[in-house]
Amino acid sequence: MEVLQCYTEASGQIINKEKSSLYFGAKCSRQQLRKLAICTNIPGRHEFGKYLGITADFGASKKAVFEGVKEALEGRINGWAEQFLSPTGKEVLIKAVAMALPNYAMSCFKLLMGLCKELESAIANFWWRGNKDKGGMHWVSWQKMKRSKKTSRLGFQDLLAFNLSYLAKIGWQLLLNHGTLLGQILKAKYFPDRPFLEAKIRRRSSWGR
Repeated sequence: MEVLQCYTEASGQIINKEKSSLYFGAKCSRQQLRKLAICTNIPGRHEFGKYLGITADFGASKKAVFEGVKEALEGRINGWAEQFLSPTGKEVLIKAVAMALPNYAMSCFKLLMGLCKELESAIANFWWRGNKDKGGMHWVSWQKMKRSKKTSRLGFQDLLAFNLSYLAKIGWQLLLNHGTLLGQILKAKYFPDRPFLEAKIRRRSSWGR
């Protein structure tokens, strides 16, 4: 608590205890958890919970971690399906909302190829169907719909390519500003004796970093 108080005084930021939680390993007894929670006035838990819709426990499988992204997208789309929308209205919702929902996840992690295809499939189904209970005929493949409007297509995003471009941006920043806090941490852990572009995936490397 002294460390947290020191941080508060140095940064001017007040810690919101209602939005904070103490994370304990499985070997910690409930009695210890309860005692520390009372002393700090911060609730304790045995799981990380979620941050911006993503499970914070990166030790879980990738599919489990990103399941929230898929559920959020499908939830939005199912809500829109109950409304009568013109093709223009659908296009605006898809580009401004549906394809923006995975942005946080895509800017930090490499999504599974299967997940990207599932997200694009859900969006394509929404585009073609008439209403919530009635599916529609897919008259044009999604690959063609992703092409630029300059080629008379709709210009929907390729989620996998968009994901890789986000990660490439992080890599570019590491090359230009390797002295940043993030750059120093990643270098110390994953490529301490070589340049970033020569970094190797180690056996214990975390896919969530």
